[in-house]
Amino acid sequence: MPYLSFSQRMGIKPIEVPIQTDCLNEDTRMDIWNRFYQWFSSCVSDSGYMINLGMNKKNFCIRIWSQYMRHDLSQLYTCQQIVDSAKKIILLQKTAWYDILDFCEKVVNDTYPYTYIFSNMLDNVFKADNVGYRIIGKQISPITNETEIQSIESALALSGPFSGARIHIQTALEKYSDKTDPDYRNCVKESISAVESMCQILADNPKATLGAALKVLNNSGIDIHSALAAGFEKIYGYTSDQDGIRHAILNESKTVEPEDALFMLVSCSAFCNYLQQKAVKAGII
Repeated sequence: MPYLSFSQRMGIKPIEVPIQTDCLNEDTRMDIWNRFYQWFSSCVSDSGYMINLGMNKKNFCIRIWSQYMRHDLSQLYTCQQIVDSAKKIILLQKTAWYDILDFCEKVVNDTYPYTYIFSNMLDNVFKADNVGYRIIGKQISPITNETEIQSIESALALSGPFSGARIHIQTALEKYSDKTDPDYRNCVKESISAVESMCQILADNPKATLGAALKVLNNSGIDIHSALAAGFEKIYGYTSDQDGIRHAILNESKTVEPEDALFMLVSCSAFCNYLQQKAVKAGII
């Protein structure tokens, strides 16, 4: 059972903090700042002069200062300047909550080899502070269900002949996760394209459907229960045929809701993972 403070036990403060989806409260901003300071001080520099840094750290600091913070590069002399500027970005109440997450996401996506540590620390803040976002594939995404996250992350790990499907899932996640202008319509399109890419590779046919891919698996000795296969094909039909969601999203007058996009992203990720596992078992790849 989680620790309850005195004020929570007395009913003065709520036990559960409301999920933060369009804001970041003062406690969360402070937690993000503390994790950034802790990470930057230990993995980059504790306040040294730029001239004394190794090339990798120096270039990273230059990117933070000039590209992520948009400051005058000719005025950067010490790492402490970066620390001070990051503190202002994260803690000032006038900074919009999404600007804080934009900054953090840019750091997480940088090529500096230790950004994964900050990514893990930031994700832990999200979980502890009931922030309605998680880091998936270096994207800050409004998906908090652990099962859904695992399904998408597995699809993002697809490689080899299935790299095309991985790229489609990555693009779909980016469309869904855009904090200021999410593109649910194209999230659905990219999710469906990932499944189609898997089917085409398995069936060695650029026009293959899910049915053709399942037939290849069955012919390779993988026994997929007929009811399960029929269920998959019906869901695939829903995504692909004239009466399905693909036809609907081509009609610009119809709105694609976030729950539709999330369903397709998670379902198509699960589809891809299932087909990949069956292909490995069949010795096809």
